[in-house]
Amino acid sequence: MRSRWLLSGDGDVGAAFADLLCGVGIVLRRYDAVMTRSGISARQERLAALLAALTEAEDRLRQLGDDHWAGWLERDRVRVAQGDAFGLEHLKQAFGGMGSINDSYPHDDGDVGSVLAEIYRLAAQLLADHEAAGGLEA
Repeated sequence: MRSRWLLSGDGDVGAAFADLLCGVGIVLRRYDAVMTRSGISARQERLAALLAALTEAEDRLRQLGDDHWAGWLERDRVRVAQGDAFGLEHLKQAFGGMGSINDSYPHDDGDVGSVLAEIYRLAAQLLADHEAAGGLEA
């Protein structure tokens, strides 16, 4: 059975951030976490940044005609937005081994590769947060 994580907030989150999260179908709930000055946890900020970067990369890959990798990122974005930790694990798998996404789009290509490097960094950090908390449900 896949675990789910708990996202913070309870309506007192800034309107722009709440709109972003609602736009990708995330339900906000309260949990104890280190909060930034804006009242948004670092985990929430990483999650929002990851979802935005995934959307950007999907769009760019589709423009380039690469439906395989665009579809991979889209499926993982949906999983992550639904709180499914497997989405993070599967996302990281795209970056390893021969024929990986970073073979096609190196991190220093200045376009898709730089967005993909950010996606990998954010996914790895969110997965580390999950593992440190002993699961996605905190």
